Amino acid sequence: MPRRLFASIGALTAVAGAVLCGTGEFRAAPPQCRPTSIVLPGCRLTVMEKQDVPSQRDGVILFIGTELEAGQTVPAEQIVTVRLGGEEKRFRRLQEGDVVQPGQLVGYLDDQYSRDEWAIKQARLAGSRADLEAAMKSAEESKNRYDTQVWLRKEGRGATSEEDVRTARLTWDRATFEALSKRQSVALAERELSQAETVLRMHQLRAGTAGVIKTVYRKPGEAIHSLDPVVQIHHLARLRIEGAVDGHLVSRLRPGMRAFVEPCQAIGPRQTLVGHLDEVSAVAVTKDSTRIVSAGLDSSVRVWDRTGKPLRVLPHPAKVLAVACSPTGASGNLALTGAADGIARVWDLDGNAVAPVREISHGSVKGSEPGWNNGSAAIAGVAFSPDGKRCATGGEDWKVRVWDVSTGAMRQEFAVGSAVTSLQFRNGTQIVVATSQTSTVQLWTLADTGATRDASFSGRSGAVPHLGISADGRHVLYDQGSTLQLLGLPEGCTEGTVQNTPRGNSFGHFALFAPDGRSILAAGGDGAMHLWRSPATGAAATQVRHLMPADAMAPTCAAFSPDGTFVAVGGRDRRVRLWPVPSAQELEVQRTAVLTFVDRAVESSTHEARIWAELANPDGRLLPGTTVTLVLDGEEP
Repeated sequence: MPRRLFASIGALTAVAGAVLCGTGEFRAAPPQCRPTSIVLPGCRLTVMEKQDVPSQRDGVILFIGTELEAGQTVPAEQIVTVRLGGEEKRFRRLQEGDVVQPGQLVGYLDDQYSRDEWAIKQARLAGSRADLEAAMKSAEESKNRYDTQVWLRKEGRGATSEEDVRTARLTWDRATFEALSKRQSVALAERELSQAETVLRMHQLRAGTAGVIKTVYRKPGEAIHSLDPVVQIHHLARLRIEGAVDGHLVSRLRPGMRAFVEPCQAIGPRQTLVGHLDEVSAVAVTKDSTRIVSAGLDSSVRVWDRTGKPLRVLPHPAKVLAVACSPTGASGNLALTGAADGIARVWDLDGNAVAPVREISHGSVKGSEPGWNNGSAAIAGVAFSPDGKRCATGGEDWKVRVWDVSTGAMRQEFAVGSAVTSLQFRNGTQIVVATSQTSTVQLWTLADTGATRDASFSGRSGAVPHLGISADGRHVLYDQGSTLQLLGLPEGCTEGTVQNTPRGNSFGHFALFAPDGRSILAAGGDGAMHLWRSPATGAAATQVRHLMPADAMAPTCAAFSPDGTFVAVGGRDRRVRLWPVPSAQELEVQRTAVLTFVDRAVESSTHEARIWAELANPDGRLLPGTTVTLVLDGEEP
């Protein structure tokens, strides 16, 4: 199947899933997930306009830089001082990534020879003007003498002759033409000076377009020939989106169509927390979003503040597999940990004690793996109830138990038929459990007399052990290979689909809802982490952020802060990293592009046709080389 065919199929699947559910109930499709929508992920942004700023003269590069603006403060190492025309001038160095405007100076060639030529032409002009002034005065005096000779001849006093009159006239004419010649000499000298000034300006390298300096080809001191490029500028205010669409969809597209653009911006971590001596197995954030609690296979739980400062270490006698913090509705500020020794421990995060407030024995099981405290049911999932008064533990003994936090008394116990990988309270009376061997998601209702299983959704791929539930309890994530399904609770209707890109890459490790339900953080089987727009909002499920660490981390667990401003991710590299989460306002920003080209020829090898769209990028936030998702409302097939 062509690699882009899944785009349209994914959109249709999302709608079909929204319409049909397990109970046969009809549900309206989200407004932006229409059957006619064509979703094209992985479209690349390219520069439409770029300029190689050339040298207009042969010469040697004096500096790559620009004028200092009035009042501008620049570090000393970025200042270059040069002598131009006998005067020292200061400029700011330019480097790749700097923004320039049309006409802005970006470099300068050594112009000493041209300045000398300009000075010579300036002196020559001054001499020519002096010669013109002298010639004009001479012509004026010649005219006066001629007029005198004419007057004397007219008076007839015999003081002059006709020959003297003609001689005076000839002298006047000669002086007049001499002045005219000198005037032309001045005009020629002015042109020569203007030419020298032009040559002098040609030593300045100026940007012809606004944009970002992409490449600096030459360095100060290097010789360069005329028309050789010195820097390359990319104009980022308008970009082209290049993509490909499956051949059978070409007939539904026309140039001029509007397309919605979903960028996926790569962002690095805000902080990196270093301290664990082994893999980080679980992470949680306190209810006030000020502290991060991480659990590791080094038998410790560590508490950090948001700046990455370590605050406390909570020692354990066994590997710690799960951790949860008191919810926002709880009165206390507690942490609940689950360990490989089958003991759940309650810790007071507001105190300084290094011993737990309470220990709760989950139970025992025979045949545990070596090194994991044989005879004990390792606890892989823990959770607090919304009011913080109860907690739940789930382990390798295939059982979930609910406890009173204040007394440690067990309230309910029920078997789920397989080892528990994660569990969460849906509300005060229901628990959602994910299991491993049977690969199910189960919904249980708690009562004073026990617990009742309301639903069990099977068919998971089981590659995502930590599955999230939305804060309002309406949706739970359900993994199926390269897709995540949004199951509506309690019926189990598929109300949306997240399709990994490229198709075939499975999800793994974790898939969690943000507190506001607008986005989903999911890790791929290859370790790539993306924040997706949740299809539960009615929009297309597209990537909006790529969480990219500076180095490989192999993520294992994650948790959003309750205020939704950051997410903490733990990894096999023994580190915890914090990433900022885009606000609702950022996610609501809708960019649009216009389809400008639809290729009517389909590549035989891929069965795809090229498409282009143009996108306004006035803020310059979208960068060439990155990818976006295009959502087009194609014509009815």
